[in-house]
Amino acid sequence: MCCYLSSRLTQNIKMKVMLLLSIAFVELVHKIYCETRPPKITKQGPKDILYKVNEMVKIECEASGEPAPSYTWKRADAAYSPEGNDERVVLQKAVGTLIINSPEDKDEGIYQCFASNSFGTAASIKFNLRMAKLEPFASSAPIYHRPHLGDYLKLNCSSPNSVPDGQVTWTVYDQGTYKAVIWDSRVTVDYDDNLHFVYVSSEDAMGGKSYHCMVSNKLMRMSVIGPPNYIIPTGTQATLSTMTKVWPTSKFDDTGLLGADWKIKCIFAGNPPPSSVTWKKKDSEPLENNNRVRLGNSGGQELIIQNLQMTDAGVYLCDANSEQEATLLEMSFRLSINAAPRWVSKPTDVTLIETGDAMFECLAVGTPNVQLFWFINGMPLEDALKADSRLDERFHHVMDSPIYFSNVSRSDALVVQCNVTNIHGYLWAEATLNVLAAEAPTILKGPTELRAAEGHSFLLPCQVTGKPDPTLTWYKESMRITGGRYLVGQDGSLHVQKSVLSDAGVYRCTASNTYGQVEASGSVIIRRKTLIVLQPMDLEVRSGINAKFTCSGTTDPEEISTMRTIWMKDHEAIQIGTRMFLNKQDNSLTISGTEQRDTGTYTCVITNGLDNDTASARLVVTDFPLPPTQLNITESCAAGQSANLTWMPGSFNNAPIQYFTIEYSTALEPNHWVFATQVKQTNATAYIALPAGMDLKFRVTSYNKIGPSRPSEPSTQSCVTTEQAPAQHPKNLRTIGDQPGHLHIQWTPVPPELQGGRGCYYILSLTRLGQAESTTEHININDCRQYEHIHSSTGASYQPYQITIKSANQVNDCPLQAPTITGYSDEGAPQIVPFDLETSDITSELVTFRWKFDSREIGKNDSRIRGEFRGFKIQFWLQGYKQETIRDVDLRPDDLENQFNIYNASIKHLMPNARLEARVALLNNYFVSAPSETIQFSTPSGVSGPVQYLEEMNIADNHINLVWRPPLDNRGDLDGYDIGFQEVHGLYLGDLQERQPQIDDPFATTAMLPGLLPNTKYRIHIWPRTSAGRGEGFYIERTTTAPGVPNIPRFSIVEVGRDFINVSWWRDPYVSSGSVIGVEFRKEDGADWLSTSPEVSHDWVQIKGLQPGFTYVVRIVATTGLIRRISQEEQVRTDGTAKAYDISDNLGWLLSMLASLVVSSALLIGLWVCYHRGFTFKTQQEEIDVTTYRVGDETYTGTQYNTEEISSHSKERQEPVGHINLIYHDTYRNDSDWDDDVSMPETLEQESVDARHYRSPKQLKASDDYEEMDLQTNQVLRDEQNYPHRFRTSRSSIERNDVYSEPSQSEENYHEDKPNISSHAHSTLV
Repeated sequence: MCCYLSSRLTQNIKMKVMLLLSIAFVELVHKIYCETRPPKITKQGPKDILYKVNEMVKIECEASGEPAPSYTWKRADAAYSPEGNDERVVLQKAVGTLIINSPEDKDEGIYQCFASNSFGTAASIKFNLRMAKLEPFASSAPIYHRPHLGDYLKLNCSSPNSVPDGQVTWTVYDQGTYKAVIWDSRVTVDYDDNLHFVYVSSEDAMGGKSYHCMVSNKLMRMSVIGPPNYIIPTGTQATLSTMTKVWPTSKFDDTGLLGADWKIKCIFAGNPPPSSVTWKKKDSEPLENNNRVRLGNSGGQELIIQNLQMTDAGVYLCDANSEQEATLLEMSFRLSINAAPRWVSKPTDVTLIETGDAMFECLAVGTPNVQLFWFINGMPLEDALKADSRLDERFHHVMDSPIYFSNVSRSDALVVQCNVTNIHGYLWAEATLNVLAAEAPTILKGPTELRAAEGHSFLLPCQVTGKPDPTLTWYKESMRITGGRYLVGQDGSLHVQKSVLSDAGVYRCTASNTYGQVEASGSVIIRRKTLIVLQPMDLEVRSGINAKFTCSGTTDPEEISTMRTIWMKDHEAIQIGTRMFLNKQDNSLTISGTEQRDTGTYTCVITNGLDNDTASARLVVTDFPLPPTQLNITESCAAGQSANLTWMPGSFNNAPIQYFTIEYSTALEPNHWVFATQVKQTNATAYIALPAGMDLKFRVTSYNKIGPSRPSEPSTQSCVTTEQAPAQHPKNLRTIGDQPGHLHIQWTPVPPELQGGRGCYYILSLTRLGQAESTTEHININDCRQYEHIHSSTGASYQPYQITIKSANQVNDCPLQAPTITGYSDEGAPQIVPFDLETSDITSELVTFRWKFDSREIGKNDSRIRGEFRGFKIQFWLQGYKQETIRDVDLRPDDLENQFNIYNASIKHLMPNARLEARVALLNNYFVSAPSETIQFSTPSGVSGPVQYLEEMNIADNHINLVWRPPLDNRGDLDGYDIGFQEVHGLYLGDLQERQPQIDDPFATTAMLPGLLPNTKYRIHIWPRTSAGRGEGFYIERTTTAPGVPNIPRFSIVEVGRDFINVSWWRDPYVSSGSVIGVEFRKEDGADWLSTSPEVSHDWVQIKGLQPGFTYVVRIVATTGLIRRISQEEQVRTDGTAKAYDISDNLGWLLSMLASLVVSSALLIGLWVCYHRGFTFKTQQEEIDVTTYRVGDETYTGTQYNTEEISSHSKERQEPVGHINLIYHDTYRNDSDWDDDVSMPETLEQESVDARHYRSPKQLKASDDYEEMDLQTNQVLRDEQNYPHRFRTSRSSIERNDVYSEPSQSEENYHEDKPNISSHAHSTLV
């Protein structure tokens, strides 16, 4: 039991605690969400409200406040209740909007709305409710004006009352429609709506049409028409009149409002009218059009100033000049500037806690000066001071100064209104005074984590409450945020405009008042903006053609997974379906088989959910226009010869119509349509002259840039014209000689539309020349569609007839002159042959033929030509190949030259270097005569065509080996080939250089082109050459290789003279380097080497200027321009005796030698004496190193000499004949195998040589006569390499194996210091 009581007590305590907590929570919620506020107008209608009878009208009025306000209305400052108005007037539920159903004229008045709660009353502006109306013109009889031509005339317009103000237009009544009168310098309207004619002209009569003043009320959607005015000018010629002022009639003063537009007009009458009207401000320059000042379009009579400023006030002058008068007319207008009231400071809401002080300020300016009126809770201040006890000594107000309220309490809540006014309008404002109890700040909704895109704005909320109102401060990280792109709203939220990447971070809002401080924070992440980098382009396609829009973009890498592309058409999402496809690879949109309805604006939207970028393009689908419709014949054509057609153009399908065509068909040929006329696209009517006697129907076709539409349906009406004689005779009358024994006549029939009616026929008249007219035959052809007649002829072939044909029908014959010709019967084979055919002026492709023919046979009766003379036929062919090569050339009479029965003709495009045969024959229309005798002639050589191809066999660093195929038209007259080359640098071609020497062998198909630069691109040309010159060229472009190591060719001394040596060498064209060769030489005991010029064109050189009887050392050098390689040395002795052994040249030397002989004899005697007395002498014989070796059956002996490098010999080629180097061995044949870290042998001397100085050498063609080197010689070389001890002849002899072996890398220095052996043999190695 105790436990039960204890439990019940605990439950009661818990319930009481929960109840207290609930009460506290409700009080807190009430403080936060149920804050008391005086009412305030939040939405209201315009000051002026117009309505139409029986159409609902409403006057809006909505207010805020806590508790919710109630609404009352006043009309004309008296209480107005919706009740008692036949339920026509009601208040909208929950707001104060007044709705009047079926309003009447009695509902007009001044209305005002009031919203009240226990804390005050708010008042709206005053609404002026007016009924829209447009009264009719006063009834009046037609008004007739009879001015003299050239006089001034004014048509008055007494416009009726209109609410709102009506728009006045002067019109001319024309066939049921009213057309506006166009203003110009002669016709204009003043601001009183009167129509002025500066002077009257005959065109003002408008053909008896009436002028009307029309007033239109847009709100009423109706217009009223004034009485008719007729202008009946008198006189036959316009009189001249002096210029006068006609409007305004008195001095004009006006007032404009600041910021508004102002316009003024001046009108001058006279004939002629003013030549110019100018405006200016007094004491200023004439006014011109600019962004604020515009001169009207009525001959400059109107001045418009936009956005008036105070400085625009003053006097404006309107000056008129006339070319006929020297007098200047002037009107003046004074403009004053006023201003409607505008705010300087208007009252604002005040919310504060008890004991605080409040101030309300109301300040405005205007011209004239504004008046200020204060209201408290909608009641004028004077009345409120008497009725409201709260407005005691704590309330202060003096004249136009602000209102002060001190030491306020909760009960002092109220609404303050301010009204400022002058003659141009008023301003109305209100503010609330709300007094609240003290409260510590509370954050109701704070910032959280937010993602935003760069360039976009974002909003961080911070809704707070507290009394007094808390001071709200925002921070980013630890820095306070103020101004610039950062805006703090009235609800405390932070608005960051146009965010940048640096805006990312943690944001914190702090709210504080005198009772406490709270804060909340949230993080912001900024992503890079989404951008479209490839925009879709505008497209115009024909219907049925696919259209494709491409679009691509980028976004922040962190958002790439959410990026997607959306396509829209005319701002609506596209449904991807059977005709519209989205390519996910490039996000492109493809519209398959476009149709007219696909025309529109297509927008690409790339978004990642945070932001998006858009780009639009226009698609225009064009098509053939639709056919015209509603084709009508507006005027009857039964009795005439013309028709007037009208039609309705069909849709032009996005390609504007360019023109229309009209066609007609006849009842005789309903499916044969004849073009009638073409009409401009601006017209939908056509006047057509028609053929006589036809039953016609019409159709119309539209044309645009795509093409023609389908023709319209044929007109339902037909047009039958009266019958007449045919409009023409048959045309193009002629005879044709293709029918043996007959006269064949043809003509062009008369078309049906020109036959003039029924019963059309032809009358054909034939008379044989030379016979009497009585023999004339007349033949009727009853079908006008017939175009020929075949008549049996009598007599020989090609007999002349006079032929006439005319048309007729059942009405009459065609009145025109009938066509008459002289025609001929059938043609036969000519019975005459050209003769004495010969040639002259023969070139490789042209020959002139000359022959004789009796030209008297041309055109005479019974001519042996037996037909119309049509010229000659020349046949020619290659001798011996007539059937395969025969060619015919027809020479028409106009192509021939005839002088004394001798005819000339030149034939082109012959075969050069050919033996030809030719003959000539006579032509008529259908036959060729027997040929003349056949002659023979030959053509000289001509220039050749191009080679069939040009290619390279191999490419080296400074030469290219070429191969080609001879021209197709090679007829054995080639003399050779010319080769040239140019450097290619991008689009630039260097100077053309030619190979030297050129190729004189007509059978050559290969050549080497040396003297090139490494790593250089060349354009290489080749021209076949005949005695007539170069033929057509052919070229290729190739690039030489990188520089290599030159190969040393074998050389020989082929001839020795007294003062010269001839050296020749053999180059291998297939090596990769070394086509530039030079020769160096020196005397045997000389120190300096002399050299010849490097050779690129020849394989030999002659060393001149040597001395007879001397021994010279010779070697050759191969170079690429960057690298030199030197061969072994060769000794040779020139022919003749040296000057040292010639007595006549050495007499002084001989005498001195005789003297020295005497002295020597004396010395010898003395030595002999000494020897016999016991003195002895030792002698040492010096050995001379002589090397002997065998090659085959021959023995070679030679003295020792030094060599810088020994070049290789080739197994495939025998060396040239002459002084030979027996052994050539290239110790560095495998140049391409060298590594970068292996140094060049010292024998490869580096020397910079400018290869540009070289000339292209003639390529050596390997002779088939060369034989291989004797195998025994090769065996000797191998023996010397493998058994060097067999070839050692003395201690000073050289080991021959070092000469012939290919040294390894480690042996190079050893071999360079060793002397080599040369046989210097004067024999030929076979």
